[in-house]
Amino acid sequence: MSVRTSVFASDLALRSNGGKRRTVGGWLHTVAYAVWLGGLIAIGAFVAPHVAEIIQTNPQLASNKPLQNAILINVIGNSFRTFNTACYVCGGCMIFGDLLQSAVSAPGYRRFTLARTFFTVLLLATAAFLGCIIFPQMDAARNAGNMTYFDILHKRYVLISELQLIPLLIIPFLTSRRDQSIDSRF
Repeated sequence: MSVRTSVFASDLALRSNGGKRRTVGGWLHTVAYAVWLGGLIAIGAFVAPHVAEIIQTNPQLASNKPLQNAILINVIGNSFRTFNTACYVCGGCMIFGDLLQSAVSAPGYRRFTLARTFFTVLLLATAAFLGCIIFPQMDAARNAGNMTYFDILHKRYVLISELQLIPLLIIPFLTSRRDQSIDSRF
């Protein structure tokens, strides 16, 4: 058996086993990414503003500002708290999917996948900061009746959540570049 034949045989073996891992990894990453991006847009752009609008324009609640605030904080706050937990799961799935893909890929493919993983870790860090630091501070400020500090923290939370869109939009760009640059053997 020549060197060329053995390289071809090893490429075939890698392609058959690696192709399945890359497919599963890509699927896992894509689904988790879609949940993260879709959830951020759904809650931040649709749910939160509409709940606030409905509560503020409801005649039965118009005269009761503390009740309006309580409803807003509970509905929207619990939605984002649940979403943060989902982000941890999504981030773990995205990283696991990237690891599956990188383990069986050519170096050029691996480079883009690892860059994508870096941005996923960055997203996880921001989700952890929001869920483990900002949320408890917001709860403490609300429970202490310090709504001025709560509003400052809320604005910080919104800003950081919006900034998550940057790495969330970089990730598909890296995926596209990676898929354009992969070696034709794989």
